[in-house]
Amino acid sequence: MTYVYRGNLVDVIDHGEPRGYWQHRRLGVPACDACKEARNRARRTTNRRPYRAAKCGTDSGYSKHRREGTPICLPCKVAHSKKGSEYYWRRMAEAEYQRMEPDTRHGTPGGYRKHKRLGSDPCAACKKAHSADSLAYYYRRKEEKEPCKAP
Repeated sequence: MTYVYRGNLVDVIDHGEPRGYWQHRRLGVPACDACKEARNRARRTTNRRPYRAAKCGTDSGYSKHRREGTPICLPCKVAHSKKGSEYYWRRMAEAEYQRMEPDTRHGTPGGYRKHKRLGSDPCAACKKAHSADSLAYYYRRKEEKEPCKAP
């Protein structure tokens, strides 16, 4: 079939083919049902990624067992454990990197606790802040236990 569009002679539209739909669109002519169906059929088959079922021995297999409520097999448990362990060590590496950054909290009780948490010796400023905080805590607790008896 030939169309005359804006004074130009246009080739035959391939009806029932996906390209026929685009020829309709390009010419500004409403698409026929056969071309619409061909386009939809092509989209359903080509635009989707192939479905990959979760296989046993993978973390996605572990999730599938949990989702379906089936007993978790040993290969899936091992795969899930391995993934969790990789996550743990990646987080530990990030924490180690953050430990290397200079601390801006020196001279505070929190800085003292951070030294202890990281296993390093506290600096003099942090020791001084810790002793002042400990002393204040001691006197606060002492006063709570024995209120002042002055008249």
